[in-house]
Amino acid sequence: MDEVECVSSMLPFICDQVGLFDSKPRSGNKLDPIPVTIMDCLRQNNGGDCGMFTITYAHCLMEGKALENWATQERLSFYRESLTCHLWYHALWKEKEHCESDMEQDDAWDA
Repeated sequence: MDEVECVSSMLPFICDQVGLFDSKPRSGNKLDPIPVTIMDCLRQNNGGDCGMFTITYAHCLMEGKALENWATQERLSFYRESLTCHLWYHALWKEKEHCESDMEQDDAWDA
C-alpha cells in the first residue's frame, strides 16, 4: 500500500511537469495526491499475457468500458490480433506517408 501512496503523491508532480494540467486542469490544488482506488480485477491465468492485459485495461479505462465485461482471458486473442493489425497498418501508413517518429529521427537512439 505504501507504493500506491507514493505513486498517488508523485503523479501530480509528473503530470504538472509534462504539462498535462495545462489542457486538463484539476479542481483544488493541482499538486494534491491523486486518489487511487485499488480494484479487484481479472488477472491472467498464464505466464505470457500480462502485457496484453495491461494494454486492454488501459484501453477499457480510456473508453470508459467496464473492465469485467471486456478484459477477460477469453477475449485476449481478439485483442492481440486487433492490436497486431493496428500496428501493422500504422507501420504501412508511416511508410507510405514518409513519416518518422521522434525516436527514428533522433540519432541519440542509435547509440
